[in-house]
Amino acid sequence: MFDRPVISTNPTSLDLDARLATLQAMLATIRAFAGAKPDDTAWQYEILTGDPRLRAARYAGANSITRRRFDAVLREAETVGTAGLRLIDGRRARGDAATIAAARFLSNAVGTAIRRLENLLPARAI
Repeated sequence: MFDRPVISTNPTSLDLDARLATLQAMLATIRAFAGAKPDDTAWQYEILTGDPRLRAARYAGANSITRRRFDAVLREAETVGTAGLRLIDGRRARGDAATIAAARFLSNAVGTAIRRLENLLPARAI
């Protein structure tokens, strides 16, 4: 976490939106294993909405500590989601209760991380 230099010029993460899109696609795949319905509003709550440019501006407007924390939470969510998705996908009995429960638990963990990411950024760019 501390190996990333603090950049004062153009602190916007170039791949921020791509990484968030990947995380959201991973969440959708996990939810497919969990048997989520598309009209389930509680599950849709975690999906980031809004203009990606505004999100990038909010990220750029955050202080360096917040940006590092954001990056750390994003890396953690990517790691947990990838490992969990591989384990769930590797199970032979995909429709059994244990696989569905694991997928729901993983979905909640990744969804919570996405909410944390949204809450880390300032409400508007400074």
